[in-house]
Amino acid sequence: MKNDIKITSFKFLNKEMSIEEFEKSIYYQTEIESQLNEKTFQELLEFNYKSENSESSLRKIIIEKIIGKGEFEKWKLIKLLSKFIIDVKNAPIYLDKMYDLYLGQHQENGNRLYEYRFLAGLGLNYFYWLEEGYLRINYGDNWKDEYEKLIKNKEIENEHKKLKPTAELILESLKNNQIQIDNSGTYNITKELRQILEK
Repeated sequence: MKNDIKITSFKFLNKEMSIEEFEKSIYYQTEIESQLNEKTFQELLEFNYKSENSESSLRKIIIEKIIGKGEFEKWKLIKLLSKFIIDVKNAPIYLDKMYDLYLGQHQENGNRLYEYRFLAGLGLNYFYWLEEGYLRINYGDNWKDEYEKLIKNKEIENEHKKLKPTAELILESLKNNQIQIDNSGTYNITKELRQILEK
């Protein structure tokens, strides 16, 4: 299988790959050299992967010279939406993550970055009635029985069916660049999609 430097970089940034694994891919996967400009490849070869701040320094190199922050954010969104579409059982987990992405990353100046309003139809539909805290308050020590009953009665499946078309629309829109994530922490979306997804 071809070792794509972008996929390798995405995995490292997403903590799916250790810095040691990233280093090995640079040294031993010869096709990576052809995917980078000479200067960047040389920098990665000479990089001190064992220094105290190596992970944060490597993240900075990757974001500045291999993939942009916006491209990484787009990759994470595509991955999350793809999982939500096929993994019905864990839909509540993915919706919780989409709720966080809908709210964005709070900054000290009060602004928010990567605040994905187009996820409103998914992020605001998280399954609060499946949360442990909610179930404990309403059912006490029997909360686990109630949770199993909800699962058995296909509550998740029914809700997932309603939300899946929205997830598919967003996924397709990201893939064909009708939604574009910028490095600046914002995004662009077509007027038509904004009316559908952000109303």
